[in-house]
Amino acid sequence: MVCISRTNLQKLQTIDTTIQVGPATIKPVDNVRNMGVILESQLDMRDHISKVASSCFFHLCRLRQLRHVVAPDITQRLISALALSRVDYCNSSLTGLPAVALAPLQRVLNAATRYVADLRLRDHVTPVALSALASNPSKDRIQT
Repeated sequence: MVCISRTNLQKLQTIDTTIQVGPATIKPVDNVRNMGVILESQLDMRDHISKVASSCFFHLCRLRQLRHVVAPDITQRLISALALSRVDYCNSSLTGLPAVALAPLQRVLNAATRYVADLRLRDHVTPVALSALASNPSKDRIQT
């Protein structure tokens, strides 16, 4: 994996960067996964954030089917275990990213809060967020 800026990456694409080790040919890749964190060549963490948000929304949609069967305290525990734990895992690797990059994770936190507090789509989550899930905004969760 080569970590460089986008402009230098475009320049590098014209050059053959494969490495020959014995009979094997090693080609560079755009991203790698290490301990569940997807690292891109530009280190902007877009793929990682996208995968985490996608996984969390999948679990939130599946839990929505259980809304009327499961007690509210169990629902809160399930959301913490299946969605919030994914947002929090290795989030120190997201330190220093702009709020625009972290917006998908904030949407996950908002959706989880709406689900637990039984809010409608257009209701504000800010007044309820701290009491419903004890969840801070994604920017505050990342600070170490």
